[in-house]
Amino acid sequence: MKKNVVIGVTGQLGTGKSTVAAMFAEFGASVINADLLAHRALRSRGACYRKVVKTFGKGILSKTEIDHAKLSQIVFADEKQLRKLENIVHPFVIKETRKQVAAFKRAGQKVIILDVPLLFETGMDKLTDMTIAVKASKVKQLARCARQGRLNRSQAIQRMRFQLPMFEKVRRADMIVNNDGTLSQTKKQVKKIWEVIQRRYIY
Repeated sequence: MKKNVVIGVTGQLGTGKSTVAAMFAEFGASVINADLLAHRALRSRGACYRKVVKTFGKGILSKTEIDHAKLSQIVFADEKQLRKLENIVHPFVIKETRKQVAAFKRAGQKVIILDVPLLFETGMDKLTDMTIAVKASKVKQLARCARQGRLNRSQAIQRMRFQLPMFEKVRRADMIVNNDGTLSQTKKQVKKIWEVIQRRYIY
């Protein structure tokens, strides 16, 4: 049996993958959040800041910080611009994820969760022993985006176009969590998967 296991958790915008990742954390897993790594990299002292500003211009700044709304308007309106951003940020996120996984393994952490929206798109599934896709209906996805107050309906749909279709994420994943129901129903599914992970990889 393995001393530790790396699990990739993915899903489209608004499916609730970070909620599922947090549930795994409650059971004792350590979580690496790819979105958080990317956001840190774009801060004024972050690893990708200077290159992103050089590529997209100072118009994306609010004072000295990158304004994510301004940057998003550019990259989600033009796939070529999005690819430029991804080519800067994704290699850093992958490198940093590898470092954090190695650190967790050295610390003896048994279950490491990678919370990565673009797990398959970036090839980060190759870092994992198992993958989980969190799915939800399009209605639920859009409702969550609206409730979080970050994106309106058209913005959410526009961003989903640049992600792997949900059916493809589900097809490629080893296990599925259906997050259309209550939090309690979702947690029951997560608990069952946690038990599978323990039996399959740890004990």
